[in-house]
Amino acid sequence: MNMIDLQSNDVLKSTFYELKDLVKFYGSLPSDFDELKKFAQQFITIFGSTYLCEQTFSIVNYRKNKCSSRLTDEHLRAILRIATTNMTANIQEIASQIQPQTSH
Repeated sequence: MNMIDLQSNDVLKSTFYELKDLVKFYGSLPSDFDELKKFAQQFITIFGSTYLCEQTFSIVNYRKNKCSSRLTDEHLRAILRIATTNMTANIQEIASQIQPQTSH
């Protein structure tokens, strides 16, 4: 029933087109749609976690094949953390903090 109400509500349709983000849209739904919001949260998280698992597995396979037995568990953990993080390094800031080596 919630789905029919959602599809027939013009205000919610316009909200969806304005937000252009499915996760934000379901988060913005009023409390009348709590069951639908809960279902959407469960459904959306399946794909995010599946993608992350597949990405991690691919990285492990690639690194293990390339570096063979030279990788320790600690190295592999560090590689996985870097590979699955969405952060980008600010090279300019890092370079500005390095002091050049001066001769004596």
